[in-house]
Amino acid sequence: QLLFHRQYHEYLVLTPIYPLYFCTLFRQCSWLIKTFFIIICSILQLYMLEYIWLTTNTYFSSINSLHHYTTSTLIIFHNSLLIILSYIHEWLEKIDFVWFKQIDNERLIIIRQRNQFIKQTSFLLPLRVINYYLNTNSNLSLTQHYHYKYDQMGLLYIRFNLLNNKDEYSLINFINNIEYLLKNNDKYNNIVMHKKSTIREIIFSMDVSSSLKSIQELVELLFQIDEHIKLLQINFTACLHIGCINEILIHFEKYPKIDIWSEHISFIQLLMSKIQQNHCLVTSSVYHLLNDLYLFRIAGSVINTPMNIENNTSIYFLLGRLIGDNIFQGRNALPLTINQPNNDTIPKSSSLDDSQCSQYQYKHNSHNDKNPS
Repeated sequence: QLLFHRQYHEYLVLTPIYPLYFCTLFRQCSWLIKTFFIIICSILQLYMLEYIWLTTNTYFSSINSLHHYTTSTLIIFHNSLLIILSYIHEWLEKIDFVWFKQIDNERLIIIRQRNQFIKQTSFLLPLRVINYYLNTNSNLSLTQHYHYKYDQMGLLYIRFNLLNNKDEYSLINFINNIEYLLKNNDKYNNIVMHKKSTIREIIFSMDVSSSLKSIQELVELLFQIDEHIKLLQINFTACLHIGCINEILIHFEKYPKIDIWSEHISFIQLLMSKIQQNHCLVTSSVYHLLNDLYLFRIAGSVINTPMNIENNTSIYFLLGRLIGDNIFQGRNALPLTINQPNNDTIPKSSSLDDSQCSQYQYKHNSHNDKNPS
């Protein structure tokens, strides 16, 4: 009976303490607001304790003065600890905030310095080469040999045709402007320009292994080149292809240089020898990705090549966008005659030129070809 009286008394007194813990753990309030709330609750709790002791002391003789004032002292001590705890908790949160903010600032500084270094290095090396050194091994240096094989590389081969030698200086300035555009425009930062031994031939390469649709960036760059080259009255031919190439870093005495080679490049050169000026030839690897975005016309087909590349596939003329004027010729051009003709037909896609009435397929053999057009 006496034990029950004590437990009943403690239950009435100590139960209101537990909501105070939620107050101390509530992070959206400062410790001053929490302290004010705890003090108000402490006064109400002590008043409740005094009221219970006065009303129950008549009935429960087991609750004596020592028990009562000991409980009051513990309540005051407990609530004081809650105030101290709320202050320490907020103080530690501020320390964590400042510490994490400092870490974030240091991380941002490191990232900013890294990006600045990459931007400076990108004037000498392509981004894909820089990423190779960054992702391969932290101890790898530029003095070591770089040789990488890309299975899906978009290639844009352009050959300029000068009407007179005086236009060569204008062409050099134009190519330098293109190189500056590629290095300073984020839209084309993944495209690399490779200069051939002659200034009249350049190759643009772009790794499209992550997204084959990114080959569209090469097409838009080609349109932009065509728009500016018309002002210089310089003709050119182009060819778009996706294939496998090898890339190597060559160390010269003053600066490094990136060089590429592959049978696919020889294949592009062979195709470009068959087309006239102001035409753009596209292989089937590019056509199947862009046939819903641009206008094409069948130029012929490749049955067999010495390189065993793109065999038994069609080749196409790129005319321009589906909506708009034709940028390149090819609508009324005669079909390419590549050695022996074949009477088989080639299926027509939705993006082919509707003005083409007949379809052609031709055999490609560079050993016996003597009359290209």
